[in-house]
Amino acid sequence: MQLPSDLRAAIETVTGRSSLPALRDAAAAVSARYRGKARVDAAIKSEVEARAYLGARFPATYAAAHEVLAQTARVRGDFTPRNLLDIGAGPGTVALAALAVWPEIGTISLLEPNPYLRRAGQVIFEALGLAGRVQWIEKPVQSAELPEADIVTAGYMMNEIIRDDEIEALTAKIWQATRGLLVMIEPGTPEGNAIILRIRAVLLQQGAQMVAPCPHRAECPLIGTPAWCHFSTRVERSKLHRSLKDGAVLGYEDEKFSYVALGRVAAGLPAHRVIGYPAGAKIVLLQLCNEDGTASTAQIAKSHPQYKTCRKLDWGDALDEAL
Repeated sequence: MQLPSDLRAAIETVTGRSSLPALRDAAAAVSARYRGKARVDAAIKSEVEARAYLGARFPATYAAAHEVLAQTARVRGDFTPRNLLDIGAGPGTVALAALAVWPEIGTISLLEPNPYLRRAGQVIFEALGLAGRVQWIEKPVQSAELPEADIVTAGYMMNEIIRDDEIEALTAKIWQATRGLLVMIEPGTPEGNAIILRIRAVLLQQGAQMVAPCPHRAECPLIGTPAWCHFSTRVERSKLHRSLKDGAVLGYEDEKFSYVALGRVAAGLPAHRVIGYPAGAKIVLLQLCNEDGTASTAQIAKSHPQYKTCRKLDWGDALDEAL
């Protein structure tokens, strides 16, 4: 996908306040801290680092959030959120993706304790003419009083929680603020998926209803296998994006992510979810998570009544009718 043109222009408004060499140095510094997995030291530390984040990292996380929310909206086509709470909002990445999926969202609460990311986000929302819809909350999630919202989101947030034993308690706290849907996104790594599985287990125990990506409420069928549940989306790189990604030569970036969406009311779940890249030509091979709680590989020949539909499926798509 491409970022919307007005959003690209807003990002350029912010990143243009620093020179390209300064942005490159800042992007390298932030990347080095994240690769070191020192979560306590991974925070954005300056305005130039926040601007570098917008150029180097924002496009991929926006694309992942947009894909997650679009898949969620597909399952819950009846859902029309009036307001949103985004936790660990950064510069408002997930909220901006949510507005693209649900333009009718009226008010947005963004919880972000980092002042540099918060300021970058404020400039973006101002440039987009959306500042009047937004309330910024400066406290960390552990101490903040969370306003209730129809949809609550948290993207790439739990993996940065310093105390691992806080995840279940914070999940329960976030769920209490959720009136309709809760959507949580983490990196598409084994560690990120493990966090998603913990979140899923806590909320299903509390009576939450599955929405996406799982077509069932059973234990993940990939547990105990070499695989893990994650998905991928592709975003086009701008010239600045390529400049800030050391050694990047491709005009696109693939972002891997894991997620879960749960609701207060039951959803009509699909029969299958595609959990890997489809393969094959004459016979389509689909890795599937199924409504009965199993994982399988389906072989769809040209003679199959759903062959044309299956040929169009991509990793992460849902299939409503059973094969």
